Amino acid sequence: MATFLQTQAIIRQRVNVTSASIPGPRRPLYLAGARMLELFPVLYLLGNQPLGVGALSYPGTFNICLVADQDAFPDINIFAAGLRDELHALGEALPVEQPDERRSPAVAPQLVTV
Repeated sequence: MATFLQTQAIIRQRVNVTSASIPGPRRPLYLAGARMLELFPVLYLLGNQPLGVGALSYPGTFNICLVADQDAFPDINIFAAGLRDELHALGEALPVEQPDERRSPAVAPQLVTV
């Protein structure tokens, strides 16, 4: 009963965005011998939470997923485009590490279209 009341109290609060940054596996995952190429976080919206932003790392990638209430964010595509542009600019500014014999080869950042 206490958990239910706590959840209800949280849902009634005015929250504009829920976010989660999830560290993914450090090594690629396989299913029936096939390598999983991409992995995306998916957040669900509770109560009056109109926007969810999830970030997840996976070997060689960093993926972001947006989940929005269409009525609260009819222009979510503008937010997504701005996010994509800023991540692209950040990726361009990052130096690519030179491979070290003791480590695996450097992987250049990959940008995923939002």
